[in-house]
Amino acid sequence: MNHFTFDRVGAWATAAAVLFGASSATSATLGLPVLPAPEISGSGNAVNNPTLFGFDFLAEDAVSTGPTTASGLDVRITGLLGLSPAALNVGPDSATLFLGGVQADLGYEFSASGPDSIEILFSGLTGSAATAFGSSVLAVITGEFGDDEAALFGAGFASMPASVVINPVDTGVIPLPAGLPLLASALLSVLVFSRRRSCA
Repeated sequence: MNHFTFDRVGAWATAAAVLFGASSATSATLGLPVLPAPEISGSGNAVNNPTLFGFDFLAEDAVSTGPTTASGLDVRITGLLGLSPAALNVGPDSATLFLGGVQADLGYEFSASGPDSIEILFSGLTGSAATAFGSSVLAVITGEFGDDEAALFGAGFASMPASVVINPVDTGVIPLPAGLPLLASALLSVLVFSRRRSCA
């Protein structure tokens, strides 16, 4: 009869930590398919000061296309990128929530020849438009944020012009999660290690 020893439990815990640690922020776009409508879009400014208040994006007078049409929306995304989940708040004012959510995943890509992008997947949607947007949305923020990851997780950047597009994620064609091959290789190594220990 096989029992989990401390070594096996430790190996499984290490494998899980590697997987979840690697999937908290991806240095590439998330590659999630989105639906074209409904869509929220707008332009504003983004600033990131990790030592003071963190990341803050604000777009005023954003619009939402059908089937949930709205105009004059304020889109605010705040948080400490890579350290704590960002929050999404969309509404005509602070008292009336059109769409809200909490960060579930983060991806980013820096370009030497064009705008950079920050992708934030939000889930746990709330607000009057939550039903129309489904279970999760992808917010893509584009602008010139710096040369590398230091702009997001270290030095930060001053107020920069940026734009945002928010679409529902197409859950019918979600691609293979980026962390799945990593999890499979980690679990395989744990299995091989435990087999060798039990044969000894």
